[in-house]
Amino acid sequence: MTKPKKQQITVWNIGYQHHNQDSFVRVLQQNQISLLVDLRSKPYSRISGFNQATLKLRLAQEGIEYLWVGNQLGGLGCTRGQWEQGCIELTKLARDKRLAMMCMEAEVEKCHRNKLGEMLTFFHQVRNINL
Repeated sequence: MTKPKKQQITVWNIGYQHHNQDSFVRVLQQNQISLLVDLRSKPYSRISGFNQATLKLRLAQEGIEYLWVGNQLGGLGCTRGQWEQGCIELTKLARDKRLAMMCMEAEVEKCHRNKLGEMLTFFHQVRNINL
């Protein structure tokens, strides 16, 4: 009897720094993202269209779910335990949905999304793709 193959889990990464709301949503749609996970510790922005309430409403209009987890996976003030639990929860969500992690920084190497992606890859065998 052969061992069942583990499901490949993929998580996408996106930063909105060089986008307006329309181009950002278009990238999500082109990549068939069904759930946007907001990693910002404070889900507000000086860039028009990216405050939590505004973005959440627009995504809902486009059929994309929005989930804020900055209290657990944000770059500021989160503990290692919160990150570990958050990684487990993200992995579970990514099994059923095309999930993209979002923060402001366009270059993932300069953002905490990079460290989070490394943790997901190492501990949970999750493949990360940058949009």
